[in-house]
Amino acid sequence: MRRRALAMIITIALIFTAAFASAAVCFAAESNPSVTIVNPVNNSSAYAGNLLVSVKITTAAAISVTVYQRQSSGKAITVEDWEKAVKEKGAAKAAASFSEKAVMTAEKFEATGDLSFYTKKLEKTEPGVYVVRVNTLDDEGKAIKTNESTVLIKAKAAAAASEKVFESQSAGAAQFLQNLLKNIFGS
Repeated sequence: MRRRALAMIITIALIFTAAFASAAVCFAAESNPSVTIVNPVNNSSAYAGNLLVSVKITTAAAISVTVYQRQSSGKAITVEDWEKAVKEKGAAKAAASFSEKAVMTAEKFEATGDLSFYTKKLEKTEPGVYVVRVNTLDDEGKAIKTNESTVLIKAKAAAAASEKVFESQSAGAAQFLQNLLKNIFGS
């Protein structure tokens, strides 16, 4: 009797586990294989200034592109804070622990052929963590699939002292080329 009751409990637990696991997979955000965020590559780094967003679409589809900056308490988080959170919590939990502020409002794009590209240059990007989110839209304009790419924007490195190319000593072919350039452009 006890064995049978234990077997029934284990069977019911397995059925519920399988049902909830498949439901979680069904309701997770699905990405569109026909939409590829070409730039920025997911989890890549760039330097402050400009950010080029480029999306490749290989079927006729309508998309909406938005760029967000991850924040904490209304301030942009640093790359170091993000990397620490990802290391401690994992990427999904780290993303959920920060808020997002749109730095580029949603732009809709209609791809009509078999191959289309959407490109946008964002200027004056500050250091921080940015998310490029591309939603595939249905006929009513509702998001049905989502692709995301996270990019870490770092502060520009200090400008290196300009080297005086024409004042260094060289020998052989390098010296000849240096003299030729001096004659053409002046010292």
